[in-house]
Amino acid sequence: MSDKHDRDEAEAAKAEKDPSESPTDADVRAPLDLEPDESIGGDLLPEGASTTGKVSVMVVGDIEAELTALLEADSAATNDDNDLTYGDIVWTQFKKNRVAYISLWGLGVLFSLATFAPALASTRPFFWSLDGATSLPWLASLFDRNFFENPVDLFFNLLMIVGAPLLLAWIVRIRGFAKKGMRKRPRRRQMVKEGRYLAGGLVALFVVLLMTLDGSEYRQYPVEELEAQVAGEEVTAVYPPFQVDARMTGFSSLEKPRSFRAIRLLGKGRRLLKKGQADATVGPLLTALQEGGGMLPVSDAAITSVDPMVLAKAASEGLLKTDPAHILGVDQSTRDVAVRLLYGTRISLTIGVIAVSIYVTIGIILGALAGFFGGRVDIGIQRVIEITMALPTFFVIITLAAFLEEPSIFHIMLIIGLVRWTGVARLTRGEFLRLRNQEFVLAATALGYPTRRIIFEHILPNAVAPVLVAATFGVASAILLESTLSFLGLGDLSAPSWGQTLAEGYASGSWHLILAPGFAIFVTVSLLNLVGEGLRDALDPKLRK
Repeated sequence: MSDKHDRDEAEAAKAEKDPSESPTDADVRAPLDLEPDESIGGDLLPEGASTTGKVSVMVVGDIEAELTALLEADSAATNDDNDLTYGDIVWTQFKKNRVAYISLWGLGVLFSLATFAPALASTRPFFWSLDGATSLPWLASLFDRNFFENPVDLFFNLLMIVGAPLLLAWIVRIRGFAKKGMRKRPRRRQMVKEGRYLAGGLVALFVVLLMTLDGSEYRQYPVEELEAQVAGEEVTAVYPPFQVDARMTGFSSLEKPRSFRAIRLLGKGRRLLKKGQADATVGPLLTALQEGGGMLPVSDAAITSVDPMVLAKAASEGLLKTDPAHILGVDQSTRDVAVRLLYGTRISLTIGVIAVSIYVTIGIILGALAGFFGGRVDIGIQRVIEITMALPTFFVIITLAAFLEEPSIFHIMLIIGLVRWTGVARLTRGEFLRLRNQEFVLAATALGYPTRRIIFEHILPNAVAPVLVAATFGVASAILLESTLSFLGLGDLSAPSWGQTLAEGYASGSWHLILAPGFAIFVTVSLLNLVGEGLRDALDPKLRK
């Protein structure tokens, strides 16, 4: 052992005297001869390495290259499928609930019907041509205050014309990011950022439209078309599938559902027949209509055998008229029920979303302050919550609505939002009491973050899950409440509310006026409740599948 120690000291002294003889990088990389008893055991080497007693020592450059290769391999292995966010987990769990998932698609269909209602039912033609002069009356009517006087209709029309194309372009752009290889989290941050810009731009454009739009002269294009045909003018008109709008009247009161277009005999035609003064060209047609109970399908032989010009002339003289199909019948005010239900979807969804947004905002702010600060702040807010909950909500809403001379749809939204916030406030307060002493909150406090940032950027995102579930159920409750107010005559009379149609059905005893809006309310509320239950199960770790 001492001989070996002396030999090592001699070699070290020699290296100090002659630095040129110190090992170079090439010498380090060169294999070293080891004694047989100093060879590296095969069980300590990587798979495939040599065990002949030769070993290579790596320098810094080799280590850096090896680390870079390992990082690249790890990055390639960690793809978007393995990078699951909390939202991905919740969405995966939600889709496992087939009933809730189908209900969400059902709500999407309802929203689409509400958005594209004018494209399905309107008295304005898409294309109008009279003696070579062409125009687009349907497009112009979308932002005409004489045709769509309710701001809710104007907003949905804006969504249809501007929002839908922008949404489609936004989706294509986001998918383009994925194809270019952008990772999931940066891609979603970009998606949220651009989505906020789009939503803000739509709201700003809507406000500008409300302040600048005005009404134009109201024209009855079907009547003008008949007059042009009788006058022998060249006219072309392309209408939506249902040539009816929500405010159109003049149909037979309380008519039962009918799925075919018909020709209806009017009072003037009946008087001509009674007096025997009907023209020979139109007399047989009027007689056939009277024998058919005053109405015949347009496909009837008595109608198809008549010259179209004779029909147009008789209609222009007020002897008869073309009556569109009423698949859900006509109400007591001679308006088409199906079209009113279609446009009423806009009212119901708007009231549900905006009213819930109002009381969720109030509840989150008050609940967050109470749960975070505690003490006197918590006691004071708790007393306000208890006093508000002690009031009979429904009677408070009725009283407030009764004080309004002409209640509008926005008054109803505001009233519902101001009295229904207590449940959200209690939920938020409970979550903040649970989270305010967690490690991430203490770390944010120790770093000196302002209180506003700790509350709204650190605690609130972790406390909002129960609020989302409550908001989903709240939309259904708000729709029911608005329908109840309209049924009692306290709603917006200018809006085609489902509750108004239900009230007319109750007053007249007509079954189709009771079943149609009742079924619409039942389906919408059921879909919202099923989506809420699915979201609750997906957010609760104990209920996840």
